Amino acid sequence: MTLQDEIRLLLQAPMMNTHDVRTHLRTDHDETLQVARDMVDADGGDSRRMLLRRLRPALLVHLQAVRSEVYPSLRGARATRHARALIDERLSDHQALESMLAWLARSRKTESIEWASRAQSLLTLLRRH
Repeated sequence: MTLQDEIRLLLQAPMMNTHDVRTHLRTDHDETLQVARDMVDADGGDSRRMLLRRLRPALLVHLQAVRSEVYPSLRGARATRHARALIDERLSDHQALESMLAWLARSRKTESIEWASRAQSLLTLLRRH
């Protein structure tokens, strides 16, 4: 079973309810992903900037929550070497997402092809996450 399968099973567990951290993480992920899609699809720099201002804090909080709540439990004593490697890969993805967010936030050229390309890369990586 892959790490993604284990996470999917955790998120689909019958014990989930509105107070369950997994429910909040799933909701956060879905909402963050939608804002990222909207940002990539947005026409014009002002719309992209506004969506980035919504995306950045939400995504940073989500990434921190996953790092502190999900990965430690998956990395437990029963985790296989493969599962640990996948967690390390996802942690690397987190760093890349944070770096991309920082670059997008610093850039003033939100209408440029480079900005759009980096926003698309962020969305692609976030979908995988």
